[in-house]
Amino acid sequence: MILIYNDKITQDAPVYYKKGTELYNSGKYQEAYYYFGKINKISPLYHTALFKQAKSAQKTGDYKTAALKYDMYLKKAPEAVFSKNARLNLAKSCFYIKDYECARQEFEKSAERTNNLGTAETIFLGLIEKNFDKEKAAEYYRKYLYSALSGGTLDG
Repeated sequence: MILIYNDKITQDAPVYYKKGTELYNSGKYQEAYYYFGKINKISPLYHTALFKQAKSAQKTGDYKTAALKYDMYLKKAPEAVFSKNARLNLAKSCFYIKDYECARQEFEKSAERTNNLGTAETIFLGLIEKNFDKEKAAEYYRKYLYSALSGGTLDG
């Protein structure tokens, strides 16, 4: 099967991406979100733009939209360059919208992918668990304190 792309759509994508990046870098996150959103799904830039759209939403404090966009990105490109960052930011966004089950699952997936429970994951999991399982929360806090006292590693 041969796909024929609409030249106008594929030609406009780099322009929208560049404009979105300029706006993002100058702190105009809502405008950046809009430009990243103009990139069509058939463009090779679409997945990266979706990630940047999620980051833009997160920067404006719209964690619900950020979570939705990070989730879309991970479903479309689970092994892509920004997937680890997207997973961690999805977990944080879920935490901020008080979807603790989503946050817990995504922090744990993040740790599974790296074979390491990082500092951010440890702190957030402790915060989540303090309302559900105090003993488990204490375990996360102990891991974090051990990390702080041993130079930043959570192994052990």
